[in-house]
Amino acid sequence: MSADNGIYILPSEKGSVYRVGYAHAIDNIDYFIKRGMKRKLIKTVEAIWSPSPVFRNKKRAWDYAKKLELRLPALEYGIQEIKPIPGIKRIRRLQG
Repeated sequence: MSADNGIYILPSEKGSVYRVGYAHAIDNIDYFIKRGMKRKLIKTVEAIWSPSPVFRNKKRAWDYAKKLELRLPALEYGIQEIKPIPGIKRIRRLQG
């Protein structure tokens, strides 16, 4: 059985800020983009990355991701930096 999970570092489109998120089935994001499912895409992106602090330095984002990795029992895809997601200008913080 596959864990299908990872820690993903998401840069802004300009690469000036980074967020770190933990997710299962990250490939759903590509599916939502290809199918034009903008609402679902935004909801998914916010669920994954809105809890993250905002990092203005890539190294600090990686350091945070490594600390997060230590708290997880299994991580199939490890830590990965992904490409900016088109059309996502701002990630709102989720209200608890």
